[in-house]
Amino acid sequence: MNIRIELPEVLYMLSSVMFVTGSATIGWTFFSLASLVGICRFGINQAEKIEENKNKAKLEEEIKTLLTQQDMSAVSEIYPKLVH
Repeated sequence: MNIRIELPEVLYMLSSVMFVTGSATIGWTFFSLASLVGICRFGINQAEKIEENKNKAKLEEEIKTLLTQQDMSAVSEIYPKLVH
């Protein structure tokens, strides 16, 4: 399990501390900043995953085209010589 404590998590903790101590305005400010940063981070992570999947699909397509373009006639000429 990989747990990373970054800016949104720290801001959520600070907002909860501010709510408990009675500073609601600062608590809501930290809470809204944490939500905004968390949404942005989620979007960036999803964009990276989409780009990674596109790269994988492109690589698979290139491998398929390379395999279909191979000239197998040279191999078929050598193979009977090896058998006989």
